Amino acid sequence: MLKLAGELIEGQLADHVARLDAHTINLYEQFAVGQYLPLPLVYISYDLTMVQYRLYATYIVVARDMTFDRIAIDIETLDNGKDIRLGIYNCNSSLEPSSLVQDCGTVDTDSTGLKAITLDPAVSLTKGRYFLAAITDSDGVAKVVNATPYSGGLGLSTNFDRARTGYQVTKTATEFAALGDPFGAANLDTASPVIGLRVESLD
Repeated sequence: MLKLAGELIEGQLADHVARLDAHTINLYEQFAVGQYLPLPLVYISYDLTMVQYRLYATYIVVARDMTFDRIAIDIETLDNGKDIRLGIYNCNSSLEPSSLVQDCGTVDTDSTGLKAITLDPAVSLTKGRYFLAAITDSDGVAKVVNATPYSGGLGLSTNFDRARTGYQVTKTATEFAALGDPFGAANLDTASPVIGLRVESLD
């Protein structure tokens, strides 16, 4: 590209870098607004019974700066009078859940189907890796959609039968009332709840 009179090379480079397709098209950077962000390379099953007061953190990749207006989870087996609390955590350099981005509140498990929380204001996340969190007070009854990845950044299970999906740690009733910050020491997991973030805009 020819340099125009008075144009600095720094400006040219900044313009070039800003274009998403400067060298190649990244399919994960092109995403339909109004849809839920997919988890990286997973297959879906319907058999995850959430353990009471266990905090689950499901690994996700945000491939570009995005703003999200809803967080949701799908209830497969109901448990009257119980709830699931949802939230977002940052991911540290060791690919572990770290500081809390937002405690998004709760959905009830009184009925089956998709349960969504409107994020008001909407949550903007910069390009990077994050964890979506869920914890319930249901005592081994409520079931949600389960994610098992074909591959991902968290490695394989110890017997190589599946890839890891995230982390989990046992909490208490008090900690169910509000998500902890930071997440705390946790164990790698191979079965995590599918939690969705709905894209409001591509920033």
